Amino acid sequence: MPGDAQTAEGHTHGSALPELPDPVEQLAGWSDPSQLQRLVHDVYIRPVVRMKVRPNELLGWIEELAERWTMADAYSRSRFHSELGDVETVFDTEEFLVRLFMWKQNSSRLSFDQPVQRSEIQKALDYVARHYREPVSVADISDYTAISPNYFSHLFKAQTGINFSDYVTRFRIEKSKQLLRETDKQVGEIAEQVGIPDYKYFARIFRRLAGKTPSQYREEEGFRTGKA
Repeated sequence: MPGDAQTAEGHTHGSALPELPDPVEQLAGWSDPSQLQRLVHDVYIRPVVRMKVRPNELLGWIEELAERWTMADAYSRSRFHSELGDVETVFDTEEFLVRLFMWKQNSSRLSFDQPVQRSEIQKALDYVARHYREPVSVADISDYTAISPNYFSHLFKAQTGINFSDYVTRFRIEKSKQLLRETDKQVGEIAEQVGIPDYKYFARIFRRLAGKTPSQYREEEGFRTGKA
């Protein structure tokens, strides 16, 4: 972990964690992996190395950040928690933050992470993140948010720029992309896991939104495990 060397430093040495810039603000406008690498290195890694921050202080900050960002995504929360256990050096820390920041960027583009003006819409977004594996309808959300279906549909489109049903579909497809990249599960199994059990329908929607079949996507993106 961080210190003045590339290996772990004792917990009795080093300074307390400095006040680091808000990652959400720092991420605004950044998306390219090479840009994110520079952002992480210059804004987060260099300061904590220079100040010889205690490893346990930095690990605590990273763990809290990952848990807060993945609160509504149990799969990602479990994955990042597991990966955090392998963080031992400055390089490991930097690579972990790059992966976490990239995940946040992709998630934010889908989940409208910028604050919405109506709490009912934020509740709806959170609901989809928790229940996308199940059937989700406007009627369900209407009951959950205690507003009429028609008014909810109007509010959701006004706040997000997309129809609720289209949002649910896109959310599921993005989750399927993640599973295609990060697991070796069969495509049909992935379709069921993201709430689209009809394989032919899933394949058709995936191709329409991703521009390629699920198998082509997996082949091009590559099945990755561990830190890769």
